[in-house]
Order: sequence, then C-alpha cells, then structure tokens
Amino acid sequence: MLEPLHRARPKSAIGQALHYTVNPWDFLEACVTNPEIPIHNNMSELQLRRPVIGRQNWLFAGSEGGAQAAATLLSLIGSCRLHGIDPWRYINTVLGVINDHPATVAWFS
Repeated sequence: MLEPLHRARPKSAIGQALHYTVNPWDFLEACVTNPEIPIHNNMSELQLRRPVIGRQNWLFAGSEGGAQAAATLLSLIGSCRLHGIDPWRYINTVLGVINDHPATVAWFS
C-alpha cells in the first residue's frame, strides 16, 4: 500500500497528495473502527464561528443593561444547548412557573 508513496518524489504533486492521505491514516482508522467518532469537525467549527459572528452583533447592544441582559440570555441558551435541552421550551417552562415559586427558600430549617 505504501509503495507508491516511496516511489514518488516528496515535492511532486503526487508525492504531496500521497503524504496528505497517509499522514492522518491513524485517525481515519479510528473513525472507521469507532463509528461514534465523527470524521469531520463541523460542530467544532460551528462553535468557534458563533462568537466571532456574535461579536459584530454585540457592538450595538443599546445600553450597558441591554448588553448584560443579552449576555445572560445567550449564556443560558448556550448552556441549554450544551446539555441537550431545548432552550425555547426551558425558558417557557421557567417563565410559566416563576410566579408561583416562593421568593425565599428555607434551605436549613
């Protein structure tokens, strides 16, 4: 299998292509033998892209209080997503029961 790799010059286009294919070979074998390991990193790229896109939007929060409220809500939504909870359903549930919840809770009675 590695014979063409050894015959091709490393600086040639085919040599570079073969090295590009063989370098991640251990990772590719791991992906084939363990189907739970994704072969792509799309989710990681998406998670990295969100703050960058958001930074452009967060420049114009309107006020310091608005920026704080947006940061709190975005943190809550991010935590829900991280734990596999539907953020919309969670916020609706919390807002639906918050009026009936006591203002203080006696933890140590």
